[in-house]
Amino acid sequence: MRILRPIRKIRPRHWVLVSTLIIAATAYAAVSPARDAAWLKHLAASGDTGAQLELGLAYRDGRYGLRLDPVASMRWLKAAAEANDAYAADALANAYSTTNTAQALHWWRLAARGGNPDAQAHLGEALLARGEDREGLEWLRAAADRGDTLARRDLQRLYHERGLPEEDLHRGDNALSAVAERSNDDSLRALLALWNTVEHGSLASQTGASLTGRAQAGDPVAQYQLAMRYRDGAWGVIRDRQKELMWLKRSARAGNRLAVHALTEIEHSK
Repeated sequence: MRILRPIRKIRPRHWVLVSTLIIAATAYAAVSPARDAAWLKHLAASGDTGAQLELGLAYRDGRYGLRLDPVASMRWLKAAAEANDAYAADALANAYSTTNTAQALHWWRLAARGGNPDAQAHLGEALLARGEDREGLEWLRAAADRGDTLARRDLQRLYHERGLPEEDLHRGDNALSAVAERSNDDSLRALLALWNTVEHGSLASQTGASLTGRAQAGDPVAQYQLAMRYRDGAWGVIRDRQKELMWLKRSARAGNRLAVHALTEIEHSK
């Protein structure tokens, strides 16, 4: 069992984080990856889509002390994808891409329709490779319009190879996502996250909006899940460490063990 280590020397900028850990530790004196994983499994089994997605990623990447388990990863990603989580559908499609083209196309299409630009770009590429040029170009253009670098690069290549309209060379140039992608400005990154939520009336954005609403209403599970999206860059949201920490602290104050563990790992890594 992993115990929170005593803090001997605290720098001023760490006081907020330390106070958060103390508050959370009042309810949970010990933090254990095994307990974290067990709690996440419980949430996933209860039907929580965000927990299913996080558990699928955990098995894929070996988080929370879990061993790499591609079968379990696919099972939980599929559960979240079937609940219309576009990010999970994209991750599932990427996992299938080297073993089952039909399944990859199915899940990329679901995620693409949900507004996921990564899925739109990969679906466009796959359809072009199958000779389905019209639909493939439509998806590449949709992804490029949102600033996806893969799609923009593909369209620029196809412009020279197939004589695409010149407008395809400049897709995404003026999009907020393309500007933010080339910038380190936190305000632009935050604006991009908001833009992706309100601009696309899709399954992915609805999921994101619902999760944000629950987090703002004080749901510690939603707060933790939202923090993980800012950590991983889900739903087209660019990674934002400040927002990740903000939501982790709120969740930890409410006693969320996973948030306490995440904050502890961040502090110990400094």
